[in-house]
Amino acid sequence: MRRKKSYGLGRVTKAPRGSKGQWQIDWVDASGKRHRKIVGANKQAAERLLVEKVREREMILAGIGQEVAQDLTLDKIIEYYLDDLANRCSIAHLETSTRLISSTLSAMGVVSLRDLNANRLLDYVRKRKAEGKSNRTVNLAVGTVRSMLKWAARCSLITSDPLPYFPPLPTGKAYQVVNRRSLSEDQIASLLEASREDDARLESPRVIVNSKLSRARKKSRSKAKVIPRVPQTPLWTTFIETGARFNELTRVTWADIDLESGTITLRAQTTKSKKTKCLPIRPHLISLLRGLTEAHHRVTGRLPRSLDPVFLSPSGKSLFEKGRNRGARKILYRLLEAAGIPRFDESGKKIDIHALRHTFATRMARSGAPLQTTQKAMGHSTPQMTAQVYTHLDIEDIREQVQKLPTHQRATSDDAKLGAKSAIQSTERIPPNSALPTSRLRTGTYDGPIADFGGEYHLIEHPQSTR
Repeated sequence: MRRKKSYGLGRVTKAPRGSKGQWQIDWVDASGKRHRKIVGANKQAAERLLVEKVREREMILAGIGQEVAQDLTLDKIIEYYLDDLANRCSIAHLETSTRLISSTLSAMGVVSLRDLNANRLLDYVRKRKAEGKSNRTVNLAVGTVRSMLKWAARCSLITSDPLPYFPPLPTGKAYQVVNRRSLSEDQIASLLEASREDDARLESPRVIVNSKLSRARKKSRSKAKVIPRVPQTPLWTTFIETGARFNELTRVTWADIDLESGTITLRAQTTKSKKTKCLPIRPHLISLLRGLTEAHHRVTGRLPRSLDPVFLSPSGKSLFEKGRNRGARKILYRLLEAAGIPRFDESGKKIDIHALRHTFATRMARSGAPLQTTQKAMGHSTPQMTAQVYTHLDIEDIREQVQKLPTHQRATSDDAKLGAKSAIQSTERIPPNSALPTSRLRTGTYDGPIADFGGEYHLIEHPQSTR
């Protein structure tokens, strides 16, 4: 039998002359390559480092993996993870993961894998909950970091996951900090009217002054100019009419829109479900999109190309760029204020860009669309998600549907009397030779006789009563 090769335990020696009392370690790595490294003036520190190097080698030889965790920072692992994630997810998901990993590790005070432990994690969760964050927000941040650690363990970048188990916080409507609501039809009309007025205001002539000029020259050089702007009404209308997400709609190009057949396609590369969705658009929205091509020409100086985004900011910038959604939020909040629509109602439910998606689902439900149709249009995996989270029906919606139910009662002023009379006119069994209470015969307008049918007494309708 072939004898297994031994690399020894290494040794700690004094560094060569000229190193001024420095200590060095000498060891052989898992590939058989010999290393020599000057550590410093502390012999004990050199001995500890040698032990870790030998332990790392033995773990690799045993097939367990390399333990990078204890002395290296997380930078390299994060870099490897994000590079691998970029090949497996959308750009939006990659940006979200990058942001969450950076902010979560920073809030936890983590520099290396040695710092990751359950105590720090629980402190982070407690701190975030004290700040008023929802359970879902905390789960998302913690889950993103744990996904990276699991990936690193599977790839043998670390020996084991330092956070192998963390029970996620419960989620659901009972645990939501901020709930969204849908817009009513009157509010939709007010919002779009405010958007049209806002577009018209931005297109009006404005005085342009160069801030670098002197005060005297400013007065002489300042004059009113018309700066072309991209109208935002088509954007808000499309949100309400299609229920698309912000990251889906802002990445739609002119190649994704067929104005002849009246469809808009959300590509699988941009959708959250990684599936292509083709949604119908109505004639009035088609007219708005046709006019949008002319607006792009005025702002950018050329006609839009097939791969250009359809929806731009007022200044002609792409809305999908980092931070552009903040500008869109500011515009929506300005329109809500102009339309007299409160961002938060009495119960704390808010209106934001994603609430327009809720509005689409609610309008579909109010129109009587089947739940499966709404689910497919919104791209949900289950109809329960559509019904429980995105559909907001109030008591008036329920009342309207109840009023549509068929009725078998006469809508007259005598309904109350007829209801009492019907109780008396129902057939009853009465024991023979027993007296029927007078109050049972004098209810309402009924005053009929009693007939005897073989020992069974029945109430007979009064001959003069009408039905």
